[in-house]
Amino acid sequence: MAVDFNWFPGHMNKTLKAIEAKIPVVDLVIEVLDARAPYSSRNTTFSKILKNKPVLFIMSKADIADPKVTQEWKEYFAKEKREVLILDNKNENIVKDLVDVINKATLEKQLKDKNKGMINSLINVLVIGIPNVGKSTLINRIVKNKNVKVGNKPGLTRGIQIIHLSKFISLLDTPGILPAKLDSEQVATNICAINSIKQGIYPQERVAGKIMQYVFNSYENVIETYFKISPKLQRPIQISETIILFELIGKSKKWYISEDLLDYNRVISHFMQCVIDQKFGRISFEKVLEAVPKEIEKIAKSDNEKKHMDITDLW
Repeated sequence: MAVDFNWFPGHMNKTLKAIEAKIPVVDLVIEVLDARAPYSSRNTTFSKILKNKPVLFIMSKADIADPKVTQEWKEYFAKEKREVLILDNKNENIVKDLVDVINKATLEKQLKDKNKGMINSLINVLVIGIPNVGKSTLINRIVKNKNVKVGNKPGLTRGIQIIHLSKFISLLDTPGILPAKLDSEQVATNICAINSIKQGIYPQERVAGKIMQYVFNSYENVIETYFKISPKLQRPIQISETIILFELIGKSKKWYISEDLLDYNRVISHFMQCVIDQKFGRISFEKVLEAVPKEIEKIAKSDNEKKHMDITDLW
């Protein structure tokens, strides 16, 4: 299903071009992902302009994501030979963690420079991410470290800031940019769930229905406990059945437009605000086997082979 709302502001296109101009001096790219939706929060537009630059993923907001699902994503990225750093409140010295992982990710470049007679490589790291994935939180934690200096470097396009992580590592921090095109309705739904797209821009009823369906199916009793409702629904539910849940929420809160007409808009807006405010505890919005196309294809292929074997066994 095509995404039928306009969410890519003109200033993002301008920033994208400014970032593209910096690619030649970049040695490593850090892409900050939301741990609750690591696949959907990637900006696929960047893959076209990064010109095979090495990429380090930082999964932020691990504190509010489902730890089991986060571990699945960590294992997936490791299998794909992707460098990844999980960021949560346990990372007391984020600067040390970053320096270590950046040195590991740029080891090949540093060895090449050493062979050319350069004792210490100067590393430029581009930091990217879509809005609200936790990039600003990451930068703020770095800045708070007394050994880190921040300043505008002459020649940098306005909006791109340089941060001296160490004597030999500089970060080029960029504004949050959404992908120019979304892969699917599910990706669009997930980035709405992590509040990367402002409310009022997307079709709220449809998005709320899909998020409700996912949370209800994936996290038993979370919806029932938080809203104090007792739906007689058997999991997994279809999106059409979410209206029953919204209706029960509206009735429990006594939100009526008239005596017998529920205020569904108020209920849906309230639900979306609860999602944005993380009222349901540590939940994630996508798992590896639900989000990554090639993993989904593997499951489909395996299921088809199993069906074929079952049929063959009958003969």
